[in-house]
Amino acid sequence: MDKANLLHTHSWEERNPHQFKQAGKPILLLQCSRCRRDFALGLDGSGWRPVYVGIFKVELLATECPSNSLSRQAPCNYGV
Repeated sequence: MDKANLLHTHSWEERNPHQFKQAGKPILLLQCSRCRRDFALGLDGSGWRPVYVGIFKVELLATECPSNSLSRQAPCNYGV
């Protein structure tokens, strides 16, 4: 899922992603203000993915979100 498509299908809290490093990798993090889902880029190299934001790290959700769910308009349900 590319960033341009995500920017059009969700309503973001901020236009600029939060940037940080986790395990030496640069991570970008965004949150949709409607569905409250967090998305990250850079965790596994597969593009923007729904994630759980913990106290010490960001983790990919156990089940991958179907690609058509990411392209739907928020509010959205990711099975979490």
